[in-house]
Amino acid sequence: MTDLSLTDLVDYVSKSGTTKLTHAKKLKNREAYSPEKDFYRKLRMDIQEYHKSGKTNKKDLDKIISFTPDPKKLGSYQACVKGYKKWLGKKTYTHFDPPHYHWVRGAVDVRVNPELGLEIGGVQCIVKLYFKSESLKKINADLILALMGDALGAPTANQEYAVLDVQKSKMFSTNVPDVALMPLVEGEAASLATIWSNLP
Repeated sequence: MTDLSLTDLVDYVSKSGTTKLTHAKKLKNREAYSPEKDFYRKLRMDIQEYHKSGKTNKKDLDKIISFTPDPKKLGSYQACVKGYKKWLGKKTYTHFDPPHYHWVRGAVDVRVNPELGLEIGGVQCIVKLYFKSESLKKINADLILALMGDALGAPTANQEYAVLDVQKSKMFSTNVPDVALMPLVEGEAASLATIWSNLP
């Protein structure tokens, strides 16, 4: 099985009935990853670079829009930059490199790669960015946070894991990921592997 993203697995877990089969088919039959077809890649990298370079003027984020040549991306990028600036508000922070890991269960290999590490008010926030226009459901956020905790280890006293719904400026965070969700995730990962191996 090819490696999957966090959202690939969480989307599968959150579906029911035959929609799981449909989603598994979609994952197996999609084209191999290419940077050119990653819709949010430039936005994701530009936000990362903004923090890595130590910039604090939020107006610098507007340059992401100015240097987005693809008109198909412009509306989504504008909404994301607006939402991200709103979330940043007047926060003061320092950047650090977030940890990455592969969560592997049998044939299922999931990339757990939070995009940002921001220390805010003495707390290290390890942040996964969610860019889609559909609101991030709390259960999906909880599943992402549980997977981050299982893959990256329990947060220390001054750490928390977070997933940010960028367009809605809403962050879900915890320093105690819900480990009770992991049996569900483990079972669904096994289910996905079984379906995948039986698809043409």
